[in-house]
Amino acid sequence: LRAPLVTVIPDDRHYDYYFCLFELIYNLVLIDYRLEKEDSHHHVFCSLSFQALNSHNKVIDDLTQEVSRLKDKHPLLLSGLFDGKAENLIKALGTIKEVSKSYQFL
Repeated sequence: LRAPLVTVIPDDRHYDYYFCLFELIYNLVLIDYRLEKEDSHHHVFCSLSFQALNSHNKVIDDLTQEVSRLKDKHPLLLSGLFDGKAENLIKALGTIKEVSKSYQFL
């Protein structure tokens, strides 16, 4: 996937950041879907496919700050994720960050 995007994102550090952001948003969509379908908070964390998540907590922190600033006007919430509520998305981001601390990447 890197080669086709090199003209749009030439810097590898920026690419890694945006790739992690993409995976974070992908996982948030999966979490929201599971919560909606299962009507349960037992499966809040559904997938850890993040590339070296432990070293990319900045992505989680940046998104959390952005949601805190924009609140329910954040584009992810306007799309209907997490019932459009900033507190629900912030809670999910906090859960992802906490769970990521316990994962070891080989």
